[in-house]
Amino acid sequence: MLHHIFINIAPRMIFKKPNILVFLVAILHLSVHAHQHVTFEFDPRIPKEIAANGLLVMQNKLSSYPLPLTPEHLKNLISLVPSLMRKSTAPYGYFESQCHASLQNKKTSVLYIRCDLKKQTRITDLKILISGPGKATIEQAIKASPLPIQAGAPFSSNAYEEAKKMLLSTSYRHGYMQANTNNSSLTVHTTDHTAQVTLWLNTGQTYLFGPITFDKKLYAASFLTGMAPFDKVTRYESEKLFQYQRILASSGLFKEVLVKPLFPQDGSQNIIPVHVHYTPIHRYQKQFSLGYDLDTQVNIMVGVHNNRIGKKGERTKHELHRDNLFGSGPRKKLTFLNSIILPRYHPTRDYYFANIDFTDQSIVLDQPIITAFEKSINFKLGHTLKQTIQQTNTIERTFNMNFLTTWNTPVNNNINLPTVFKFSAYPSLQHIYTRIKDKSYYRVDHDISGNPLFLKTTLSQRLHADLGYRLRLIWRNKLGFIATSKHTKLPSSWNFLAGGNTSVRGFPYNSIGSESLIGNTQDGSILNKMLLENSTELQWMLIQNLYLIGYYDLGKASADIFKSRSYHAIGSGISWESPFGIIELSLARRLNDPPNTSVTRRSPCKSCRYVIAFKNKFY
Repeated sequence: MLHHIFINIAPRMIFKKPNILVFLVAILHLSVHAHQHVTFEFDPRIPKEIAANGLLVMQNKLSSYPLPLTPEHLKNLISLVPSLMRKSTAPYGYFESQCHASLQNKKTSVLYIRCDLKKQTRITDLKILISGPGKATIEQAIKASPLPIQAGAPFSSNAYEEAKKMLLSTSYRHGYMQANTNNSSLTVHTTDHTAQVTLWLNTGQTYLFGPITFDKKLYAASFLTGMAPFDKVTRYESEKLFQYQRILASSGLFKEVLVKPLFPQDGSQNIIPVHVHYTPIHRYQKQFSLGYDLDTQVNIMVGVHNNRIGKKGERTKHELHRDNLFGSGPRKKLTFLNSIILPRYHPTRDYYFANIDFTDQSIVLDQPIITAFEKSINFKLGHTLKQTIQQTNTIERTFNMNFLTTWNTPVNNNINLPTVFKFSAYPSLQHIYTRIKDKSYYRVDHDISGNPLFLKTTLSQRLHADLGYRLRLIWRNKLGFIATSKHTKLPSSWNFLAGGNTSVRGFPYNSIGSESLIGNTQDGSILNKMLLENSTELQWMLIQNLYLIGYYDLGKASADIFKSRSYHAIGSGISWESPFGIIELSLARRLNDPPNTSVTRRSPCKSCRYVIAFKNKFY
């Protein structure tokens, strides 16, 4: 009625009586809004999932009424609530529910709904029938992942439909693309509140993998195909496609890679070809890094990688590392690394390699005494195999043959003695076990090298555990041992030493163990045959990637750690996990001092030392 009055107002009245128009528009708006706004409130004894389903049904029915909603319409809606709610409760096994609604608030049109749900229907008989070529495969799969419907459980149409979807998706994953559940049946007996369910899956014919094609020819097709976890004309499984994509992505050869199946359009063939689209990484990669550490001062690294010297993933690496770039202290080291990688099956998981490394370093036991200048060339041939188990565990094994040549020039009272030449050939074996799960990280490294002259082994453990409430634990442990009867034949740089920013903080770099070597290394002999290091660190997150840290470090290096003294330090500070690595700023306090008094004199204070360090993640 108000609507017609508004239309019949003369135009001149709109200009002469604007207040009347505004008043009428407001009345119309309030009237329509009051009749449109209907809310539903459910008795709290009604299960939440039924109330949610009932609300959807009610709102859907409400949308079918014309606007504005009149009192007659509202009355009709209330009369339909019992039948509408029965539709809402039936999917959850309540087929005889009795519901009604009452107008709780006439001004706001609140409908309060109550229900007597009666007895819930239960599944008394459940049959799962599978036919077709994939019968054994699907039966095995649903044993590992049970269906969301069980005999004796309350009936739910959602669980029934979800079970059918799960059977179909399992079939599709295992290569049965024409599977169907058309013969499945459901019988409900409302008299005794029971239901009989038959899930019948026909797998249809088996689909097979077809040929693999690539949109580029930068790498040999046989090389990329060789990394696939499936063979041509084997049963199609979608999970193997995802696995293949992960394998290619981990090769280090691509910026982007996409593996997709090419399903036949008409479904007449059971062969599914696979197509791989990829974008390779740049052929040449240049690297440069500059850092500072109190132990080795200014450090620099430059490198060049050639990522495509052939069509089978062959790569070369050339890197130059220089510690103490400006020579502000006696500790200096220059390393030139060259390597070529020849994939066997995978460039980063199964490959052969050849390395030739040159090192020129000053072996410093105590400042300003330099005990030796040592140059070495190490030629290495080997093979690396890396395997992933259950997506959380990784085992990496590297076997190589070393040919080591060293030139050692001892120093006595600042006078260079005659250079000692040494050569040795020996095999090495390294095992690395890594477990990453949730926010925890655990790694064990074991290296063993030897020949009839010596046996050298080191064992390292690293734990990075999340303790909750912003707190985490970092624990590391390292053991080293050399067994030899002819220590004069081994390089001086093999002596075990401890202390420094990535070892026992609070002690100067390589100061632990040096007291047993000073004055005894002019012959270039190995004396420190054993090493023990341990660190326990708690970190509390201040803000993202910034932590407050507290730690306890322990270490010893000597000819026999069971008879020698241990050195301890505690400290605290901050640690920042930057995009370039971990940066630590802390103050460490020694709990005891090494016998060498000059080490103590050089410390910032009697028992303290500042720590400024750049570390790799999970150091």
